[in-house]
Amino acid sequence: MSERGGDVCDDGGDNDGDGAVDLDDVGCVSTTDNDEANPACSDGKDNDGDGAVDLSDPGCVSTADNDEANAACNDGVDNDSDGKVDLADPGCVNTDDGSEADFACDDGKDNDGDGDVDLADPGCTSIEDTNEADFICNDGFDNDGDGQVDLDDVGCFSLTDNDETNPACSDSLDNDGDGDVDLVDLGCSSLQDNDEINAACDDGVDNDGDGSIDLADLGCSSLADTDERNAACNDGLDNDGDGKIDLADSGCVNIDDTAENDFACDDGLDNDGDGDIDLADVGCISLTDNDETNPQCSDGRDNDGDGDVDLNDLGCSAVNDNDELDPACSDGLDNDGDGNIDLADLGCVSIYDGDETNVACDDGLDNDGDAKVDLSDPGCVNIADTSESDFACNDGLDNDGDGNVDLDDLGCKSITDNDEANAACNDGLDNDGDGAIDLDDLGCNDGIPDDGDGINDIDETNPACADGIDNDGDGATDLSDAGCVSIYDRDESNPQCADGIDNDGDGQVDLADVGCSSSSDTDETDPQCSDERDNDGDGDVDLDDYGCVSVQDNDETNPACDDGIDNDGDGRVDLDDLGCSSIDDTSEADAACNDSLDNDGDGDVDLSLIHI
Repeated sequence: MSERGGDVCDDGGDNDGDGAVDLDDVGCVSTTDNDEANPACSDGKDNDGDGAVDLSDPGCVSTADNDEANAACNDGVDNDSDGKVDLADPGCVNTDDGSEADFACDDGKDNDGDGDVDLADPGCTSIEDTNEADFICNDGFDNDGDGQVDLDDVGCFSLTDNDETNPACSDSLDNDGDGDVDLVDLGCSSLQDNDEINAACDDGVDNDGDGSIDLADLGCSSLADTDERNAACNDGLDNDGDGKIDLADSGCVNIDDTAENDFACDDGLDNDGDGDIDLADVGCISLTDNDETNPQCSDGRDNDGDGDVDLNDLGCSAVNDNDELDPACSDGLDNDGDGNIDLADLGCVSIYDGDETNVACDDGLDNDGDAKVDLSDPGCVNIADTSESDFACNDGLDNDGDGNVDLDDLGCKSITDNDEANAACNDGLDNDGDGAIDLDDLGCNDGIPDDGDGINDIDETNPACADGIDNDGDGATDLSDAGCVSIYDRDESNPQCADGIDNDGDGQVDLADVGCSSSSDTDETDPQCSDERDNDGDGDVDLDDYGCVSVQDNDETNPACDDGIDNDGDGRVDLDDLGCSSIDDTSEADAACNDSLDNDGDGDVDLSLIHI
């Protein structure tokens, strides 16, 4: 007889009287389990009094489930006392939902005490939202203590922003410890910038270890440059191991070149194994050429298999030609299937011709199906003509349906004319819908010299000043509109001085504006002497300025003898200058006999000698 442990699930007895012993009993989890009683969902009892037993009860998930009670949303009880039961309650998502309580944004309560309920509260985004509290940027508080609230705070980007903290470039702190704060710091591009750290070329650090800092480093192009490293051709290193450094290396074009490697045509190597090196190789065009391979016409190979090599091949025009294939007119083939080969084919002009196909007017075919071939077809001008199709004005058809054919049709000017359609002013149609047709329509005689007045006019539309429409929306039509000069005028827009608009923003409109000389004036801008500006910078404005004669005067500049300037460079200014007779004098230049110059080249200056 074996000795058993003292635990209930290892004592060899049926402790709960269900016919199962120890681990055979569903109530036992392990041999150390000291309770053989079955879980509520496998004890054969209706533990929650809902009429369902064990796994038949919705409250049971498995036989090991020790709670037969149904979930709150499947128990037939109004658990949150809102008058709604289970799935009829908005607080229930499904029958497994353990709480019938409504979401904060759908419970009819002001949960955050801000006076707003459910979806009327800015803190609610949907009825399933469990928190009615407003977003930090919409709560009416100065959450970061900077004196600004919600969207007035630079830290807030939207009402749903939940962080009012200012970005690094607007927090009044020296975040990168360089002594500069916010926008004074070169690391800040705007108030919303959240990184105050300076670019590598403005941080006072030798970032690439070459002994130079910031703009003193050749790797920096500006203070905003984020990389202090020098380009390969300006770093003092032999990057390609050829014994040459930077610009002394032929692989460097300039100090901005990022690779020191030599080009194939300047590396001293026979890269294509033809015995020639660099520029001595026909495959090299220049020192910066990076491919030494010879073109087909100088590679010593019969690339097209016709027995001829390089320049001995008709397909080669020069040693740098990279295609050895013979042209169509010297390849021994009937390329267009007309029974003729190469120069025996009319489509070939020479042995170098690359197309053997005959043109339409010399191919022996009736290409347009009019029973006429090549030059016997009116559509062919000569054997070089590429189309046999007859012109619309020489095809025997009434192409525009007006009863006239070819040259009998006014739309045709010659047999080579390819459009039989009549001009708008000779087509018998009211093209602009104004009730007038062709020459009876004003649009067909509008005086515009380049649109073919008369039956050749291609536009029947009436001019804007004779179309019965208020084209500029000023309430006046055609000649009643100040913008119309005649019925042939195509622009109804009023001039600035007759458009009822204060075009220069000075509070005066049209003729009431001093900038308007007449209703036909196209510029309402006030002259300099009535624009309330000190245009010549002398401290005087408009008529207070000596340079202004009237309000219509458009030059406020003072005369030369009243402008405080030594205009003739003689050391005298305005009335102190002998060249000035009054402050109205427009020239300060001294008279020829008082300018200290020998103006006539006779050796005498000014009054030193008087000639009688």
